[in-house]
Amino acid sequence: MRIEVLYVPGWPNHQPTVERIERVLISESLSEHVHNVPVRRKAKAMLLRFPGSPTVRVNGRDIERISTVVPALACRLYANGTGVPSEQMLRAAISEAKAKEWDVRAVERATPVAAVIAAFSSLACCLPFAFVGAAGFLGASARLQAMRPWLLAASGVLLVIGFVQLYFRKQCRRRSHLSVVIFWIATAIVMLLILFPQIAASILAG
Repeated sequence: MRIEVLYVPGWPNHQPTVERIERVLISESLSEHVHNVPVRRKAKAMLLRFPGSPTVRVNGRDIERISTVVPALACRLYANGTGVPSEQMLRAAISEAKAKEWDVRAVERATPVAAVIAAFSSLACCLPFAFVGAAGFLGASARLQAMRPWLLAASGVLLVIGFVQLYFRKQCRRRSHLSVVIFWIATAIVMLLILFPQIAASILAG
């Protein structure tokens, strides 16, 4: 999560805003750093679509939904009638960003797992007869055999999606080490199932 405070140096309410943000972060048990972005010229205000000092953005989004932004070197007035955003507004924006990060990480972890499940499904045709029967997959085995290329293709597509989510998604957040570990373990398993299906089936069947 990236928290930015855009401000005009020397103007009021910048420091009180930073201090309020830090109090909210502590109460939410978060250790995020507050990035201070000075805006000294009108050209930069235009470039950053800066509506006034101070402006707080979480992951690039203003904490206060503004329908029309008029960039200006001016003091900002928030909905609470002061130049400092309320703790409630800050908490809501930070909680929303935190929830979205959890959703993204859930997708990151679920995608490679889904790839492994698809790859394992393609093994039904390769498993020894006794094991297939005991697992209750005998009737499905023929169907899965016909679907094997599609299941393996789905595994590859899911891994590509997981890779893009993990390494190329333009999001202001730290990459989860657990997501990275799950992804590469899943990749190794899928490659084993694609390249050596009989060996994998034998291992599963004991």
